[in-house]
Amino acid sequence: MRFRCVLVLASLLPLATSLGCDALGANAFAGTIMQLTVANASVTPPGQHLELWARDQFDDIIRIRPFYDETNFETTFGLMVRQAISLDDPCLIDAEGHLLTDASAYPGPVTIAGVTQSPAQQAKQVVDRINQLAPPGQTPLLAVLPYDPNTPPTLPAGTAPADRLAACTAYRNKGPLTYIANPLQITAPAHGTVYGFIRFISVSPAEDYDGFRLDTPINLAGVQEIFFTTETDNVDPNHRGPLYLTSMRTTSGREVVHFELVHADAGGTESGGAALYVNLDQDSTQ
Repeated sequence: MRFRCVLVLASLLPLATSLGCDALGANAFAGTIMQLTVANASVTPPGQHLELWARDQFDDIIRIRPFYDETNFETTFGLMVRQAISLDDPCLIDAEGHLLTDASAYPGPVTIAGVTQSPAQQAKQVVDRINQLAPPGQTPLLAVLPYDPNTPPTLPAGTAPADRLAACTAYRNKGPLTYIANPLQITAPAHGTVYGFIRFISVSPAEDYDGFRLDTPINLAGVQEIFFTTETDNVDPNHRGPLYLTSMRTTSGREVVHFELVHADAGGTESGGAALYVNLDQDSTQ
């Protein structure tokens, strides 16, 4: 989509003169934006991940490759579902390796808006937030992530901060997709990428998460079906793994294709929906 240079405000004249009309444009996006919601899913078993496929109008099966870094146009195949955050995560640490759930991670009292918190209270605030997203004895918030075969380190509770920092740094350095949660902002991981979340509602305090977004450079105009399969590291497009979720196309709107997602097994509980925004580069609106 390209903005038309019809009227330029006086304050922008130097910019327009130096950069030219094209500098105020926006590049067309020829791929597909996919908004999905899934309920009642569970953590992906070790050694497995999910692959997303699409069947086009020619009955060709396309393996979907979402962006995990749109700034650098980095894409990767595969998805996985992991617990978004846990009190047992050894890599929820500060720059010196102290657990954020421990008072040692906080150098002293802080005062915000007239309220002073001790180091112990700051740590408890993080613990309370994690308990909200991972309620004891209940299903926790689950994150939808780019597939990464690496797993976080397992460390004893009494591990020294320096040793914990070394282990977590080694895990982080295994690749750009190793996931480390951020209890202060769950949508912005301390490392890695999160596409979104499986449907989740917390009770105290009330909060809900529902949905994930996948952007792919592949234009899926004419798509007839999407489906997920369960795969191991060796994915063979000609011999795909077991079906996980299948789809039924429903009423669609302008340049948007809607699907209902259902579990491939009649006994499965996973379900959801998908909206695919296609032909975004063909919209005549300026």
